[in-house]
Amino acid sequence: MEKKKWVLLVSVNPGGPNGGSGTKYFIGDFNGSKFKSDWPAEKEVWLDHGKDNYAGVTWSNEPNNEISRTYLGWMSNWQYANVVPTEAWRGTMTLPRGLTLWTNENGKKRLKASLVENLDKIAGEWQSIGSNISASGGSKKLPFNLENVSACQFTLKLETPENSVSNIELSNPEGNKVIITLDRSENKVTFDRRKSGKTDFSENFPGVFPAPWDFKNTTTLNIIVDQSSIELFVDEGRLQMTHLVFPKSILGQIKIAETDNASILSARARELKSIWK
Repeated sequence: MEKKKWVLLVSVNPGGPNGGSGTKYFIGDFNGSKFKSDWPAEKEVWLDHGKDNYAGVTWSNEPNNEISRTYLGWMSNWQYANVVPTEAWRGTMTLPRGLTLWTNENGKKRLKASLVENLDKIAGEWQSIGSNISASGGSKKLPFNLENVSACQFTLKLETPENSVSNIELSNPEGNKVIITLDRSENKVTFDRRKSGKTDFSENFPGVFPAPWDFKNTTTLNIIVDQSSIELFVDEGRLQMTHLVFPKSILGQIKIAETDNASILSARARELKSIWK
């Protein structure tokens, strides 16, 4: 029988992985009064490598949910939370994520996140938007109907050979865009929101934000695009990156931009309807 493990979440500000707010975690043993981590306190293992997932809460025993622990994070960063260009409110929460443990190639336990199945209740039918797409030295726009879309979800499976670089671009007709780069030459995923829309309200908002990642020959992306946020899950949520964006309209167009020996094996999209009645 596998030994039971406990997870301690620690929200920090400042000191996040890309500046400002962030949430690290420790896996270890708990005897009811004392927690002993499997790694030293100075080692930083992050729940989310984006700028905008902080101070989350968890709960369990949700009916008809096989995931034992569900997580909901505050989607902002204290570097700019008081000056974001919004009117009705100054913040929202991430989508609910089911947290589970997985074991990496070194035999170490780590956390991964999956979107809860209740998301399907506001989702439309999946549309296949391409397969076996290569854009080496160029770009390829993937077809997706943006009419009346409140939010959308993309899932992509990419071939990522050694030393390859893949750029996935999310954009709108007004020219705002975000570029997600899978850089296997440097073993990192980056999120570029410098041209994502309104960014000048804080010097800490625009930038290219990296996250280390151990790539395999294929990589999967699950991307949730809302009016002012993008939630990225890499390889079934083993890596998470959550970012606010403030474009003129939703960044619901997607294309594979210039790449180096990489291609999309399959891509699909679906609309997510608003929860507001």
